[in-house]
Amino acid sequence: MSAFFHDAAAALVVDGEIVAAAQEERFSRRKHDPRLPLGAVGYCLAEGGLRISDIDVIAFYEEPILQAERVIATVAATPRPADPAIKLCRARALLERPRSLASALAFDGPCALVQHHVAHAASAFCVSGWERAAFLIVDGVGEWATTTLGIADSTGLRPIEQVDYPHSLGLFYAAITAHLGFRANEDEYKVMGLAPYGRPTYVEALRRLLRVHDDGGFSLDVDHLPAPLDNPDAEDRRLEQLLGVERRRALEPIGREHQDLACSAQRLLEEALIGLTRRVARLTGERRIAIAGGVALNGVATYKAFQAGGFDEIVVQPAAGDAGGALGAALHAWHELGAAGATSRHRGGRASFDPLLGPSFSSTDIGAFLRSERIPHEILDPDALTSRVAAALAEGRLVGWLQGRMEFGPRALGARSILADPRKASIRDKLNLRIKMREGFRPFAPIVAEERARDYFVLPAGPLPAPLSHMLFVVPVVEAVHAMIPAVVHVDGTARPQIVASDRSPRLHALLHAFERETGVGVLLNTSFNVAGEPIVCSPEDAYRTFCYAGLDLVVMEDHLVERPP
Repeated sequence: MSAFFHDAAAALVVDGEIVAAAQEERFSRRKHDPRLPLGAVGYCLAEGGLRISDIDVIAFYEEPILQAERVIATVAATPRPADPAIKLCRARALLERPRSLASALAFDGPCALVQHHVAHAASAFCVSGWERAAFLIVDGVGEWATTTLGIADSTGLRPIEQVDYPHSLGLFYAAITAHLGFRANEDEYKVMGLAPYGRPTYVEALRRLLRVHDDGGFSLDVDHLPAPLDNPDAEDRRLEQLLGVERRRALEPIGREHQDLACSAQRLLEEALIGLTRRVARLTGERRIAIAGGVALNGVATYKAFQAGGFDEIVVQPAAGDAGGALGAALHAWHELGAAGATSRHRGGRASFDPLLGPSFSSTDIGAFLRSERIPHEILDPDALTSRVAAALAEGRLVGWLQGRMEFGPRALGARSILADPRKASIRDKLNLRIKMREGFRPFAPIVAEERARDYFVLPAGPLPAPLSHMLFVVPVVEAVHAMIPAVVHVDGTARPQIVASDRSPRLHALLHAFERETGVGVLLNTSFNVAGEPIVCSPEDAYRTFCYAGLDLVVMEDHLVERPP
C-alpha cells in the first residue's frame, strides 16, 4: 500500500504475479485521495478472491521512522520554524503508521516497511522483463532521498548514488508550479503544457536556485525557495525577489511572464534530467534503464533524457508517482523480504507491462445498471458497435469509452477515455471549455494504431520504446500531418501519443481503423474520462454520471451504447 501523502493506492501480488492495482481516488471519488486505501484494498482482495486473513505480508511504500527523522531534523535546523509543534506532531503520527495500517484492516500478520525509492525502483524494474538494468528514481522526497541511481538484477536492487533532501528536482518544479498559481504536487503537468508558449528568459535567474553540475549532478540553493521547502504552497516572497515575478493567484490571467517562467523551469529540468541519465549510464555501463518517481511523468524531459542518455531500451512505470509505490512495495516484499511461501526469485510481471489492473464490469453488470435506472440503451455486436462509434466520431460527436479493466496510473489509455475527432482545432476548445472545464493552453493526446504510428509521429528507429504504449513520451508530430490532426498537435509541434497494438486493445485498435476508413485519418483524440476536479471514472455509474454532466454525445460501456437524445 501507499497512503497518507497523496495518491494512496493498493496492489496485490500473488505467487509473484500482479493480480490487481488501483488508486483510492477511483473508489472514494476524491481526487488524489491520500487516506488509507480501504476501497482499493477491498477491490484488490475481491479481484484475487481473497480475504485479509489470506495475506502473508502487507508492504508499505516508505519507512516512517526515517521520514520522521527528516521532519524532526528539519525543525531542529530551521531558525524560528513555522509551527514546530505541528511538525513534531506530524513526526509522531508518522511513527504510528504501521500500527494504524494493521488496525484499520484487522490484519495480524507482518507489515514490511520498504524504503520509498526502493519501492519506486521495484515498481519499474520488476515489471520490465529484464534480467539486468540501470535504474533512476527522481521525485520530491521519500524519507531522505530525492534522487537515486543504481543497478537492478536477479540479486536485487543496488543503489550506487543518492541525492538527499533538500536538494530535489521534484521540489524545485513544485515550487515553480505553486508560484504559477497551480497546486504543487498535483498540477506539475500544467507547467509542462504551458512551457511551449513561453521563452526561456528566466533560465539564468533560476540557475541561482538549481545548479546542474558538469558531472551530471545537481544542487539547490534553498535560500531562494519558499519555506518550509516541503510545503511549496506556503506564502513566501523569496521566489518573487529572485525572479521579479509576483506569485500568480489561482484563476488570475496567465501572462507572458508566467509562460516564460514555465518555459525556463521546464528547460532547466530537462537539462538536469539529461545530466542524471548520462551519469547513470556512465556509472553503470548498462544499456537499459528503468525510471520511476513523480518527475518521470514529465514526458518531455523523460524522452529527451532517454535520447541523450545513450540507452537502448527504457521502461517508465506508468504509475510513476506515489501510487506506483504500492505496486513496487508488494513486488519488493515478494522478491526480497521473504514473503511466506516464496520459493522463487523470478520477477512477476511481463516483458511488456500492462497497467490495466483495475476493476472491469461485465456486460451483465452494465445491463443491470442501465435497466435499473431506466436508461435507454442499445446492445451491439463488436463490428456494429465499432462502425457506429466511428461514424459518430467522424461527425464531430464526443464519446465516453469504458472498456475492460481500469488503468493504474494517471493516464487514460483507452479503458476509461473520452474520444473525439482530431481533425478540427475547434474540438480542442470545445473539450477544454465546455466538457473538461480546464485551461485552454493544455494539450490533448492522440491515440494511434501501432502499424500507423510512424506515419504521424517522429519516433526512434528500431522497436518502439515501451513508454509510447502508455502515453509517457512527448514526441514531434510529422510536419506534413499537422494540418490533418490539429486538435492533438501542441503549439510546439509535439504530441504525447498512445500507440495501440491489436493484441493489447483489440476493440480500440479496430475503432482506429474504422475511423480511418470513415475519414482517411488514423488518429483519435484521447483524454481522460472525467471533468475538472474529479478522478477518472471507474464504474458504469461513474461513467453515466460524467456522460450526463459533461454533455457527451455517446457513452459506450463494453457492448452497451447510450446516446444523448436530440
